[in-house]
Amino acid sequence: SELLISENERKLSTLIGNLPGMVYRCANDEHWTMKYVSDGFFELTGYAPHEVINNEFVSFNQIIHPKDRDYLAEEWRRVLGSEETFDNEYRIITKSGDEKWVREQGSAVLDEAGKVIALEGFIYDITEKKLADNLIFKERTMLRTLIDNIPDIVYVKDVNARKVIANVADIQNIGFVYESDVIGKNDLELFPGPIGERGYEDDLWVIKTGEPIINHEEYFIGDNGELRWYVTSKLPLFSMDGVVTGLVGLAHEITQQKKTLEQLQQSNEFTTNLLKSIPFSMHIVDEFGTVLFQNGLLKDQFGVDGIGKKCWEIYRDDKQQCTTCPLLNGISQGKNHVYEAEGVNGGRVFEISHIGMTYNGKPAMLEIFQDITQRRKDELELINAKEKAEESERLKSSFLHNISHEIRTPMNSIVGFSRLLNHPNLDLEKRKDFTNIIIQSTEQLLTIITDIVNISTIDAGQVKLVEKELNLNTLLKDLKFQFTEQANIAKLDFTLKTVLPDADVIILCDEAKLSQIISNLIRNAFKFTQKGSVTFGYVFLEGYFQFYVRDTGVGIPKNMYDGIFERFRQVEGELSRQFGGSGLGLSITKAYVELLGGRIWLESQEGVGTSFYFTLPCKRINNKPLVDSLVNVFSQDDKATRTILVAEDEDINYFLLSEFFEGVDINLVRAINGKEAVEIAKSDSVIDLVLMDIKMPVMDGYEATKQIRLSNETLPIIVQTAFSNDEDIDKAYASGCNDFISKPINKEALFSKIYKFLY
Repeated sequence: SELLISENERKLSTLIGNLPGMVYRCANDEHWTMKYVSDGFFELTGYAPHEVINNEFVSFNQIIHPKDRDYLAEEWRRVLGSEETFDNEYRIITKSGDEKWVREQGSAVLDEAGKVIALEGFIYDITEKKLADNLIFKERTMLRTLIDNIPDIVYVKDVNARKVIANVADIQNIGFVYESDVIGKNDLELFPGPIGERGYEDDLWVIKTGEPIINHEEYFIGDNGELRWYVTSKLPLFSMDGVVTGLVGLAHEITQQKKTLEQLQQSNEFTTNLLKSIPFSMHIVDEFGTVLFQNGLLKDQFGVDGIGKKCWEIYRDDKQQCTTCPLLNGISQGKNHVYEAEGVNGGRVFEISHIGMTYNGKPAMLEIFQDITQRRKDELELINAKEKAEESERLKSSFLHNISHEIRTPMNSIVGFSRLLNHPNLDLEKRKDFTNIIIQSTEQLLTIITDIVNISTIDAGQVKLVEKELNLNTLLKDLKFQFTEQANIAKLDFTLKTVLPDADVIILCDEAKLSQIISNLIRNAFKFTQKGSVTFGYVFLEGYFQFYVRDTGVGIPKNMYDGIFERFRQVEGELSRQFGGSGLGLSITKAYVELLGGRIWLESQEGVGTSFYFTLPCKRINNKPLVDSLVNVFSQDDKATRTILVAEDEDINYFLLSEFFEGVDINLVRAINGKEAVEIAKSDSVIDLVLMDIKMPVMDGYEATKQIRLSNETLPIIVQTAFSNDEDIDKAYASGCNDFISKPINKEALFSKIYKFLY
């Protein structure tokens, strides 16, 4: 029995020693003196068992936290004399001064007489649990405070879709005061009718599928019948093993936003309808130039739906932003400005009124387009007309003053020398001189009167064409004979150049007007040429004759090229005072040229001379090919053989040109690229003319022409190319060429151009 008791005590001691805490017995005295503590006492309190057993100075009561002693003593006394157990949580102070939370479970120990002699119990450390519970409590309190004070609705429902948590906003939204009024109820019970049914079905779907419903718009009808809108999300809650245990609901009221959006939409619809009804082309762009709105008139005007595109990519010809666009400096709200944009919709001019505004909540700009192209044109025409009227009035006044002088001067000679002829002692030689003066003055006066009559006839629209057959060479030879004496008196070289034989220039034309055109130009050349030469003639080009009158006179400034053909224009200048004249000759000449179906122009260099050119349609009576005649002209010319440098890289093209000149007294020299052409032109002094191709390797014809011009300014250069638009022609002349012929080359036109420069 003793061995058995000893073994049981050993097992009991081992069991007690392995417990995660301590076992104790304390006396029922004033200090609760410890009578027994297990080894776990040291781990719990830091005191060794022998320090507290039967030690009234270090009793267990002293280890208890001062704030918990009274509470604990009360609990112990409560169970004294009864069979009740106690279960307490309190704090202790360890030997090192640390504070711990412990849990105590025990009961009173009675003797045989039923008297309490001690307390026994089990104590273990719950500090970590207590701290965790406190943290959870604080977090729950904070979370509850948070959800109860946010304006949005927050609730939690269990797996049966019944509410277990509802914040203040949710309770008030439903129409209750306390959370207990809604806890345990589902939407069918809280919202009788379609709204509750819809909400309940959504709850069951989330719980069943475990899928959330995010940002779902739904409405609710309040007690006052007002429609209230919410954006609702329902998120499933899961247990540790992934089973859905309920859901969390969140709802944000958007009733005011809905009303505002509806008002904004109504406002936008009103604005859009208003903009569409305004009879102007207009659009709205954002601060980056993107078109947000475009009315029908603007769309029809430009033929493009521009929504979402940059405005300048739609409207402007150069696809570049207008340099005067307000967007470059940012949008100014409510400020209205007006600017003009050129180069819009095919070179037109628009007046654009714009005002900064807000469109769909963003900075924007309303622009109203007004096509003012015609208005600008009318204004310019009005200004030009006014200036021309003023200029015409001034020129007319000057003309009247000048014409009076021009008439009185020959009249003075006629009257004065006529009287002197009656002098009885006048010798024969003086009589002859006086007679010549009277004749010259009469012819001068007749010319002035004829000009005045002609310009009046032109203004009245009474000029009529009288076309008949005439020999062009004969007409020109007659004019040569008519002006030869005047040339001899002025000591000028006077030359006529005809290209074709007489038999090939029987044409249909108004002889009087053609004769007057050439006479006016020759007379003009004599007037402004003090020394040198005057040369006139024609060349035959493809489909027309080109006439020319060249002089080595004073020349004409470039700024007078356009105005030189205006009536009365010459009389205002220094030349008129020096050389005289009515200022009507070139105006009449231009009118007659245009009446005959041609055009007139000039080339001039001050101090070097002037060349007037005009064209007439080719109305030959005998339309046989003229190539043979031109070849005969080259061959019969009494001058030496000419040498032409042909710059051509294509063998076939050069072969064609060489065939053109077969049987013609012209020597051809070939260059296969532009660089070689420059070298030959610089080294060979017998080159009389260059026929320059444009598209060549090494160096093109433009650059080759420029290089030749650096060392030789007078060598004739005719450009030949397949390019023939205005830009190419201008570029050719800018490089320094004298003339231009397009491929495929017409033999007659080529020979006529060459003859113009060489003979």
